[in-house]
Amino acid sequence: MRRELLYVLVLSSVIILGMVLIAYPKTSPGYSLVYFDNLTTPEYIIPNQTYEVSFIIESHEKERTKYEFEVFMDTKTIKSGEVILNPQEKRSISFNFSVLGIKYDKIILEARTEKYLINGSIGLGPYFYPNNTPELGILFLDNNLTLNLTFPITGTPLHVSYVKDITQENETLTEIVEYNLTKINDTYILTRKYSRVKYVAEPVKVKVIVKSKNMEYPLFLTIPIKEG
Repeated sequence: MRRELLYVLVLSSVIILGMVLIAYPKTSPGYSLVYFDNLTTPEYIIPNQTYEVSFIIESHEKERTKYEFEVFMDTKTIKSGEVILNPQEKRSISFNFSVLGIKYDKIILEARTEKYLINGSIGLGPYFYPNNTPELGILFLDNNLTLNLTFPITGTPLHVSYVKDITQENETLTEIVEYNLTKINDTYILTRKYSRVKYVAEPVKVKVIVKSKNMEYPLFLTIPIKEG
């Protein structure tokens, strides 16, 4: 009899516990989603054209939630505002922008420095030009540049340079050559600095910051520029 009573009490406890678990289920916190609408993001940007891009906020929170947003192009704010969404509601927000000018990044592909001692003659690359006159020397430099030297030289340091575009493997590159003449004690030293560079258009960088009461959602978009 006692064993049957104990069984009834245990079974009653399990049923009551089950009723409590069903009456008070464990709830999980809500969440939000923020993302760009890929159908509106351009593959590239053409200067002086206007583009419209959208991002979407989805609310899966447990209650009405306010979202504040700010849109940046580079470091400039181009749009800001706020929306209030109910649970399971989503909103698409659009913004417009255009690029008026192109900024370029300078990428150095090759750089070297050469120094020449001026003592009556000078050789540059495959060329060699004698300095026959002790009173007047003419240095023939790359790209038909000349540096006229009168001995003793006054007003050093002297400087000449040139820049030219070259085509290499279907790319347009830029050559930069600089000559600097300096005097150290009784010696004149000609320094030749050569660099080959490529200028690449900086992409457009868009950033969106969405904030709710407890969270911040950053979005980043980088779009290349198509040159004409």
